[in-house]
Amino acid sequence: MEENRSMRLLLVCDKTIDAQPLKNGLVKFGYAVDLAQSTAAALRLADDNDYDAILTKDGESSYFDAIKLTRRMRNADVGDPILLVPSDVSEETVTDAFNAGADQVMDPEHGFNELAARVRGLLRQCVPTLGDKISYREIEIDVSSMRATREGKPLGLSGKPFAMLELFVRRPEKV
Repeated sequence: MEENRSMRLLLVCDKTIDAQPLKNGLVKFGYAVDLAQSTAAALRLADDNDYDAILTKDGESSYFDAIKLTRRMRNADVGDPILLVPSDVSEETVTDAFNAGADQVMDPEHGFNELAARVRGLLRQCVPTLGDKISYREIEIDVSSMRATREGKPLGLSGKPFAMLELFVRRPEKV
């Protein structure tokens, strides 16, 4: 299993029988996972929190539609990457999912390992690489050399303090 620096995911799945094993599996990979089992809960959580990715899994129930949820999230300016796992993977459904704003669509018949790999792929696309230099106001960080400066002066951070500063700089002014 890869360490993923506590990436935070929103899992939207209306069926408890599917949701809990998915959540447990993602947690075992080191992700922090919030679970929503309705459209209203998903929209509230997506509005209130900053997620690294959103995973929506359609059930066969008529009261939850992952494509409609994806469209509502995009209309509400939720920019987090979305992986959609519809119950039906016909060409029409996949086209509708991408048109609604999904970043990836996966056939539910494929296993958990593929799901985890797709989540990692989504996160790689959205997270700057370790070679990046990042800054916020007077703080500059060179992640590859683990050096941080404030107004050009070295801060001498390592380990957890450096990781925390990097997190804060990557997500400025977010709680």
